[in-house]
Amino acid sequence: MKTITVKILGPSTPCNNCLATRKNVEEAVKKLNIHDVDIAVAHEDMASSENLAKYGVLKGPAIVAGDYVLFQGMVPPVEKIAKKIVEAAKLM
Repeated sequence: MKTITVKILGPSTPCNNCLATRKNVEEAVKKLNIHDVDIAVAHEDMASSENLAKYGVLKGPAIVAGDYVLFQGMVPPVEKIAKKIVEAAKLM
C-alpha cells in the first residue's frame, strides 16, 4: 500500500487559518476513496530550514502532498483539496 503524507505548512503554533485548512484537508481525505493509498495528515513549521529548502513556501497556510505544493496562502474548499490530492497521487 502506498502512503501519501499531506502536510499543512504554517507557523509552529497553528493559526486559525491553519486549523481551518487542516479541518478541510481531513474532510477531503475522508471523502476520497483511492484504492491502495493511505493518506496521513500532518502539520509542520513552514519556517523550518528543511521545509523552506524543499518547498520554497513563503505564505501560509500551504498544503503539500508528497513533493507537490497544492495550495499556499489560502484556506481552500474541501472539493478543491480533494481534487488536487487525487491529481498529486497520480503523479507519485
